[in-house]
Amino acid sequence: MTAVIRPTWTPQTATPVQLRLLEKARRAWREAEEAETAAWAAIQALREAGVPDLSIPEQIEGVSRRTMHRRLGPRSPQEQTDA
Repeated sequence: MTAVIRPTWTPQTATPVQLRLLEKARRAWREAEEAETAAWAAIQALREAGVPDLSIPEQIEGVSRRTMHRRLGPRSPQEQTDA
């Protein structure tokens, strides 16, 4: 079996196209993280406005009750009746 030595890639050895695409990927990742944070803040606002946890996943595709509880914490029985 022959060992293959793979060249090490670094930004210093990158082509201009690679650097451009790297920056584009960084920007897209940052924007996606910001959008996800804003989406969960909007879900929390719904909860604070009194929308029941069972209704949120029914109305918003891609939101599950399990994930909502993991990200935002489960509601206590008191919060469910106060809402």
